[in-house]
Amino acid sequence: MNAAIAEANDAELDATSETWANQFAEAGIRAAWQDRGYFKVTVKPGEVESLGGDSHEQHFRVIVHIDEGLQYHLGDLTFADAKAFSPGELRDVIPLREGEIFDISKIRGGIEALTKTYAAIGFIDFTAVPRTEIDDKLQRISLTLELDEQKQYRIEDVNVIGLDQTLEGVLRSQLVPGEVFNPAVIDDFVKQNRSSLPVNLRQEDYLQAKRDTRLGIVDLSFDFRGCRETTR
Repeated sequence: MNAAIAEANDAELDATSETWANQFAEAGIRAAWQDRGYFKVTVKPGEVESLGGDSHEQHFRVIVHIDEGLQYHLGDLTFADAKAFSPGELRDVIPLREGEIFDISKIRGGIEALTKTYAAIGFIDFTAVPRTEIDDKLQRISLTLELDEQKQYRIEDVNVIGLDQTLEGVLRSQLVPGEVFNPAVIDDFVKQNRSSLPVNLRQEDYLQAKRDTRLGIVDLSFDFRGCRETTR
């Protein structure tokens, strides 16, 4: 509960909104219970009492009515339409094993990890949709992740503006035309050369990636000139 309250405080809910208590109950309390296997939990905010505050911060006491229902564990975990990886390889990416508490956060994290795993071999349009089958008698939820791998992309062309020759050479050596496109390579390049690059870099400020979905190729254009005003 303390973690849910802390998360709600970090979210800086707008106390002037009529729906803030519902947002707190749904995003904070319900999510916390679902991470503990109470997949069908229902949460309803009751009495909300103001405890005062100032122009920057308000304090409240909220009574929340919780019907947690059954606690579920993971049943079967399967993958639909997996082609690039074997089911065993994909299971290793999901931080949840059959029989463990059905933790929504771990499933969400697993889908994020799958997305990165596929992106590393060029499937940058990959998506995974979870489908559940609930068995109340056994208190198990079987999970199927329906995968849409889409097209595998390779690098067609790389253009770089605004870097010195050494850094440009490093970047080009890691993004070779004809090779599979792995977006993480760009993030790693920025992290490893942070001291030599403009501060507060945002990828949308210096990178344009043009995809040809029919051919499965991507053109990468880097322009760091617009970031120069933030140089150390």
